[in-house]
Amino acid sequence: MIKANEKDFLPTYDNPGYTSDVELLSYKLVDQDEVVVVKVGNVGLVFPIKVIEKYQVIPVSKNKMRYTLTYCPLADSAILFNGEWGVSGYQHKGNLVLYDKKNPDELVPHILGNSKVKRRGVIRTSWKRLSMTGLFEKLLIIVGEDTINYEEVIDKKRDDKFVIATLKSFDFKGYFLNDMERIMANSYIKYDEFVGIYEVEGTPFVRCYAFAWELLFPKQLKQPTINSIGWHPKDSQIKFDDSDDIDLRKRHDYYYKGIKTKNFGWKSVTQIKSLYFPFNAPMIAAKVSKTRNRSSKYFGKSTHEILFEWDLTRQLGTEFHSIVHDNLNYGKQYDDTKFIEEYKQFINYNDYMASRGYFPYRSEWYVFDEKHSIVGTIDIVFYSQKEKKYIIADFKRSSKSVLPNKKMIAKKSKSLQIIGSVSEVMKKLPKNDKHVQFSFQLGMYREILKSYQNIDFDFVCDEMHIVRFYPGLDNFQLGLVDPNFLDYRIQKLFMLMHTL
Repeated sequence: MIKANEKDFLPTYDNPGYTSDVELLSYKLVDQDEVVVVKVGNVGLVFPIKVIEKYQVIPVSKNKMRYTLTYCPLADSAILFNGEWGVSGYQHKGNLVLYDKKNPDELVPHILGNSKVKRRGVIRTSWKRLSMTGLFEKLLIIVGEDTINYEEVIDKKRDDKFVIATLKSFDFKGYFLNDMERIMANSYIKYDEFVGIYEVEGTPFVRCYAFAWELLFPKQLKQPTINSIGWHPKDSQIKFDDSDDIDLRKRHDYYYKGIKTKNFGWKSVTQIKSLYFPFNAPMIAAKVSKTRNRSSKYFGKSTHEILFEWDLTRQLGTEFHSIVHDNLNYGKQYDDTKFIEEYKQFINYNDYMASRGYFPYRSEWYVFDEKHSIVGTIDIVFYSQKEKKYIIADFKRSSKSVLPNKKMIAKKSKSLQIIGSVSEVMKKLPKNDKHVQFSFQLGMYREILKSYQNIDFDFVCDEMHIVRFYPGLDNFQLGLVDPNFLDYRIQKLFMLMHTL
């Protein structure tokens, strides 16, 4: 056995209260929440996992008998023990180890158990399914209480990535580490990157990823970010090298389970797009530098000067994306003159989406499909609670139109039944049509998100947007994308991804 913490480092939840009215709970119970149910006659005692994981042991009275509902975050397992038990502070083979309160020397691993101790299984399901089954005449839900003393947090600093909080005492430590365990179990990020508790001149601090803080301590947030609200279990497996070093960011390195995706032979959406819509910048810059058209913005400029301008344009696009991301996630208002026109256009677009009942769901979303070895970053996803549908949007700070070519759209149905190689799948697509290029990119994101389908993420997307912002425009320019436009080609491309 391994000594991990002190005995009773988590307090037992003594004398828990129950109610049948979800409005009286001290936490929010939603349809997808996992719950454990203990049967007492015709009544079901309901214990949401997110409540019991904070304690790990909860006493239960049943037919004048004393039981203990136990939960092991390491094994994600709930079991009902006869008698009264507490947390020993030991771990054994990935098991929480309990001790008998009447016989403190009696130690029993949560799952492994022993022949002397009687244990019982429990019902485990989602709150939605339980409330629809009618298995019990009445459901009583544990009221819950704040196991975390939020007054322990004196100060909190955060940025896009990390939260660093100052604590009053180390009493907070056990709660914090316990709350992290379930996310840690599904995360492939190194532990020392994910969370740490340390001391500086007698003052305790805690450091963790911002998304984890938001998930575990929502009451600490004045305004939850859209990326924490729309968090998906696959998010913990993917990471992007968002280093401050521009040269490192240009490498476009993603990490799947802590390993570079390039090591697996994965390709990014951007890489695949560039394969079929190539842009040879040096060659094109050399060509346009020779123009004799005096009205051309490239007249009289060298190849080097043109390449420098294009690189600056890309950097401005990246900077504007960051401004949008900060506004969506942290409510930061932009009042500088540098991007003021584009920012107003973005606000107008956001208001337009809100008028349709669609609100931001995720921004700068790192997504992947391990089956087809593809990864990428979606600018923004909107969701309508009323329609139960999603809209994927790609933001472009560009001087060129993103509206569809009507002639191309008219021909879309003529070449859908394509078979064979990747080159056959991609042939006849106009290489210089920006709308087609960006539609292809959005279509790949849509195909990736199909692999994210689960009970909490019912992905239905029948509309996509290419949105253009640029100085001098009266308003944003909206390029509507029909998902069926390139759907067959993209599905075929995913099937042939291993040949790229």
